[in-house]
Amino acid sequence: MVNQKRILLVLALILVSTLFVVPVIAGEATTIAIHGGNIQSATAGSAVTTPPSVIVTDGTNPVSGFSVTFVAASGGGSVTSGTATTGSDGIATVGSWTLGTTAGSNTLTVPTVPSPAPR
Repeated sequence: MVNQKRILLVLALILVSTLFVVPVIAGEATTIAIHGGNIQSATAGSAVTTPPSVIVTDGTNPVSGFSVTFVAASGGGSVTSGTATTGSDGIATVGSWTLGTTAGSNTLTVPTVPSPAPR
């Protein structure tokens, strides 16, 4: 009986040591969505408080290493660091967004689908 217990213990240790860890990696980018800094107000000619950001995913998982270009589309504003690369969280953030000098609506857009950053 003692020998049978030893064999079962060895089998249990072997089963535990054969577990596999499979990393899950994101697929190709398919979606760009607003992440932060949407619907803000600021004095004409000044920067918004929260730099706008987008998140790039494969539909489910964040995608890193993608170049995203932010463009001040209306209102006469400007951006700094308008091209940003997504981090491991899939988020790309513009350096800053300064609104135009005339009061009114300003918009910031990401005009194209993201592309892989050079490696």
